[in-house]
Amino acid sequence: MVADFERFGLSRFRTTTGLLEVLGGLGVLAGLRYSGLGRAAAAGLCLLMLCGVLVRLRAGDGVMQAVPAALLCAVNAWIAIGARE
Repeated sequence: MVADFERFGLSRFRTTTGLLEVLGGLGVLAGLRYSGLGRAAAAGLCLLMLCGVLVRLRAGDGVMQAVPAALLCAVNAWIAIGARE
């Protein structure tokens, strides 16, 4: 991950990205109790993963290397849009 962030020219955002991922995951878990928080956290994670897909594709990585971020983007979009109260 460190090497990837350096390769992408985004090493200064590595800690921030990790923090956002952890907080988003905790927010999705908290969404089991507070659905609004879970939906907001999932939407944030969806945007973060969409950025991950775009960064990978822009860096010249193949589609297969972007698939994990794309799947996480889709799952979080489903949670954000489809989560019921």
